[in-house]
Amino acid sequence: MAKLPKFPGKLSLKQQASIVRISGSGNYSLIYLQDGQSILFSYSMKCYEDFLPNFIRTHKQHMVNPAFVTSVRQLGPKEVYLVMLPQKDVIPIARRRINEVLRVLINNR
Repeated sequence: MAKLPKFPGKLSLKQQASIVRISGSGNYSLIYLQDGQSILFSYSMKCYEDFLPNFIRTHKQHMVNPAFVTSVRQLGPKEVYLVMLPQKDVIPIARRRINEVLRVLINNR
């Protein structure tokens, strides 16, 4: 996994490896860790795309670590979601990204 940009002492290498998902809103993002912690940073989602190439951008506000994806659920003809461990979070997949996300998940299994 690529090293994240230098965040002033807030995210160790061990924590970087345990990132489950990232949720963004404007120029802020919330990083969710495997141990249940979440950390707020003032970086846009684009910043993380460059430094975490193994992560999947599922939506304009969400990136996920494919290692933590447990299942894909379809709730309607145009509503597809990922279920993530460990908290069983449900993450939406944008309609235009469904095929790409599924292809990446299949190739990573």
